[in-house]
Amino acid sequence: SYDEERNRLFLNTELTNELFVLEANTLKVLDRIRITENRSCFSGGNAYYPQGKLICISMRCENRIYLFSNDDKIKLVHKIQTKKMPRDLKVIGDQLFVTCVDDDCVEVFSLTSFSKLNEIAVKQPVTFSM
Repeated sequence: SYDEERNRLFLNTELTNELFVLEANTLKVLDRIRITENRSCFSGGNAYYPQGKLICISMRCENRIYLFSNDDKIKLVHKIQTKKMPRDLKVIGDQLFVTCVDDDCVEVFSLTSFSKLNEIAVKQPVTFSM
């Protein structure tokens, strides 16, 4: 995902569960942190919430969304527990849409209260474009 205001890219690795913060023009690594120490889990997609300056990353086997602050130092600030296995993420306004491919649904969460707002059934797995 991309922070236009600070010209930063956010990339997360699936197997090593790391978050890389890159300067968008040069691709210089500005920060690199471990998302979780749980080696049996794999991170999925990420999305950026500019109003709250939050980097959102799905963690599949934990069924959680990790939220990191996008300040001078990237740090974990909150975890949202999902009911299903999260994969891809999309921020629209103050809402986080989470595809749950094993359950053929999309869960919707508030990024201001961190509560679940809705669950939308779909007839097949869904992914979001970047």
